[in-house]
Amino acid sequence: MEQQANSSPRNDALSLCVDIGGTKTALAFYGADGRELFYDKFPTYAELGAEMLVREIGAHARRYGEWRRAERGTVAAPGPLDVCSGILLDIVTMGWKNVPVCGLLSREFGFPFSLINDCDAGALGVYHSGYETCPSLVYFSLSTGIGGGAVFGGKGYMGAGNAANFGHIPVAGEGLLCGCGGRDCLELYASGSGIERRYFSRTGNACGCAAIEAAARAGDAPARQLFSEAGDALGQAAEAVRAVLDPACFVFGGSVCHAWDLMEEEFSRRTRVRPHFADASGKQVLLGAYHYGKNILE
Repeated sequence: MEQQANSSPRNDALSLCVDIGGTKTALAFYGADGRELFYDKFPTYAELGAEMLVREIGAHARRYGEWRRAERGTVAAPGPLDVCSGILLDIVTMGWKNVPVCGLLSREFGFPFSLINDCDAGALGVYHSGYETCPSLVYFSLSTGIGGGAVFGGKGYMGAGNAANFGHIPVAGEGLLCGCGGRDCLELYASGSGIERRYFSRTGNACGCAAIEAAARAGDAPARQLFSEAGDALGQAAEAVRAVLDPACFVFGGSVCHAWDLMEEEFSRRTRVRPHFADASGKQVLLGAYHYGKNILE
């Protein structure tokens, strides 16, 4: 299985961590002490396919002069996943199905890769970025899509590999059909791609989420309404998670959080959750991937 490393790494061996997202892909090399030594990011261009992306990852990683010291890697990606086999089963926002991503990356670099859900990695990264004293934590990632992760007692809870899939919590909505086959999933209302689709359906204008946010701040009524509805949907989902798990801390991250003030009123109306926010650098997924890969070897 791709998840297993061949042997314990050298003391000076590096780890390569990759964060595949619907809009951008990022990578970083980490030393054995967990220090970030190199970071890069670039557009994903999912329509060009996984093999092209792996070649781009290889080209960008080799910009680091010490890349040959790497002996293991971890890739984080949206789910659902088969983490044991290293396969991306069905990334709805990218149109990818049954991609053997760990095998492709291992062939590119010559060392083994493990696979983790990007939001599970994000939760671990947040935990290791100042929340180590928190007994229980859940993380919502609001980006191109929506995902989540949970950490209890310092350990990530991943179920069979796809736990905390918060983007597919059903909310009260308009009966919209999701790519997962369900209706009125949170992702349809509060993700970047969901906001973009709904803005187009209401105005006929095809805009990115950042442009819609700017329009809302400039007084555009449809844009402001969409962010208000996003906050309402997110509050519904957060309250459901609070009722089931009752974690000590809720942390939110991702690009859509830049518009939190536009969602806050309706979010607070729907839930008693007190939100915390991840570092705006967005590197929590890579850091969490590092800690996950490290723990596999321990």
